[in-house]
Amino acid sequence: VNGITVVDGSVTLPVRSSLALVRAITVDPETTVAISGTSLVEGNNSIQLVITAPDGTVRNETISAFVTPVSSNTNLSTLKINDTAVQDGATVNVPNRTSSVAVTAVPVDAEALAAVSGATGLRTGSNIVSITVTAANGTKKTYQVTVIVAKSSNTDLSSLTLNGIDALAGGTITLPARTALATVKAVTSDPES
Repeated sequence: VNGITVVDGSVTLPVRSSLALVRAITVDPETTVAISGTSLVEGNNSIQLVITAPDGTVRNETISAFVTPVSSNTNLSTLKINDTAVQDGATVNVPNRTSSVAVTAVPVDAEALAAVSGATGLRTGSNIVSITVTAANGTKKTYQVTVIVAKSSNTDLSSLTLNGIDALAGGTITLPARTALATVKAVTSDPES
């Protein structure tokens, strides 16, 4: 059946086998073989052979053909964030201003597909990176890793004014006598500060 020898009346066929090509060789060249049940589905199938000898003697045989199911494996053999191995549900800390991480997700089954979302456009704080693995049979599993982008430690100012006068350059600013109110405007170098 499909080039595979039948042993003890049964044969196991590869994934996605949908048609049985049966080659039956008779001892007597005048013997005929009628074959039915050659359309296959995943799992167990029965192929019927009706063997008719030249004198009219009929013998029925059944071949049990098992078609290997399409894999439902959604496991990952490798899951890495920025070349560091992680597990589902892990937390990874990255420096401030990190806007993306490199994700390596390799399914155990070569026919499964892994799709990554959330690895770009990262913001300060907690970010979820999701890896959805779709098995060959359509089964899905989502893995998640939390990526925490560190807060800035920058305390620098890009500008500092007092009543509109630049105070960042240093020095002393003298206000007119009887000034009751001063307007201070401080702009941080880091917009997150």
